[in-house]
Amino acid sequence: MENLIEGEVMAFFSLNRKGQLKDIKIIKTSAYPVLDGETLRTVRSAVPFSPFPGLVTVIKLNSKANFAYRLTARK
Repeated sequence: MENLIEGEVMAFFSLNRKGQLKDIKIIKTSAYPVLDGETLRTVRSAVPFSPFPGLVTVIKLNSKANFAYRLTARK
């Protein structure tokens, strides 16, 4: 916020059946390392995710997530 940085980051990550993070990478950078790094930190801090329900038979779940970092006016 102090540097007035905004941007969008797209991350790809994979989870195993137990909800553990198996892979994560930035697939669209914001061009700001601080935002890219915060995206990785955010996903990693959410681990472990919930295990897959019994009806889900895949062994790995791949997901893409978009993170938008926008400044807003303080009220």
